[in-house]
Amino acid sequence: MSRLPARTALAAVALVLASLAAVGCSAYRASRATGAAGAPAAAAVSARANRTRDARRLSPAPGRSAAVAEAAPRHGHHAHDPSKHTAADGEPAHSGGSRATSHRRFDDVEHWKRVFDDPGRDTWQKRRQVVERLGLAPGSTVADIGAGTGYFLPPLSRAVGPSGTVFAVEVEPKLVAYIRTRSEREGLANLVPVLASFDNPRLPRRSLDAALVVDTYHHIDDRVAYFGRFTGLLKAHGRLAIVDWKQGSLPVGPPPRHRIAPDQVIGEMQEAGYRLIARPEILPYQYFLIFEPAGSAHQQRAARRGREPARRQRHRFPRGD
Repeated sequence: MSRLPARTALAAVALVLASLAAVGCSAYRASRATGAAGAPAAAAVSARANRTRDARRLSPAPGRSAAVAEAAPRHGHHAHDPSKHTAADGEPAHSGGSRATSHRRFDDVEHWKRVFDDPGRDTWQKRRQVVERLGLAPGSTVADIGAGTGYFLPPLSRAVGPSGTVFAVEVEPKLVAYIRTRSEREGLANLVPVLASFDNPRLPRRSLDAALVVDTYHHIDDRVAYFGRFTGLLKAHGRLAIVDWKQGSLPVGPPPRHRIAPDQVIGEMQEAGYRLIARPEILPYQYFLIFEPAGSAHQQRAARRGREPARRQRHRFPRGD
């Protein structure tokens, strides 16, 4: 009888130890399962934190515009509103490539007359000096690509004289109709309005001594192809002048995200088959680049024509500034 309680006590102790061991194993297994399940969640939280930190690092400072890369809804090239631009135009912008950075509607002629022909524009646009740099002679043929309401047409018309021709090229039918009315009202008998396509200026081949593209370059899609084809419109010594907006803070012009740096323009034009021959520094808010085709075909045509020095000199333009 005395040995029975001892055996009973030992059995009870063993039972307690076994229970404790079972509980410990269960807790261990549970902790491992919880840790394995929680690892992806923890990683996700960490990844979200990293993304948030990177976004804060890369976001623009307050008051600065960020470029938005979106697909362009259509082609288009027009003169920009030189003074009414804001970052809230609702226009798609692009980064890189040769796609247009801005698309606008230009069918409200009365509005664009007030904008493009604002007398205050003359103080900084200096259209007479710009036209002088083109070196146009009487009898020359020149095209204004993206003519808008015709702001540059009077000085161009005077530069080529009665025996010359000015093509006013636009893709907006209402602006083309207005340009015709304006030419008749102002007696610009040598002016020819042209309703162009978005990817084709609709001009005769080998017809141009010069072409002027003011505040329009950044409206053109696939510019390398467009201006590559444009070489076929220029005569042997034809030249192409591009005026567009400088970088930085300006009192006029489009928002920064719509502007194209001059080095990018030069690179695209070189790819299209041109070389830069002059860069007049006469405009406060715009760069002014003058190109000519770099291909040997143009040089060979000039040689075959055997132009005498006096005639060659007549078509030259100032390369200074």
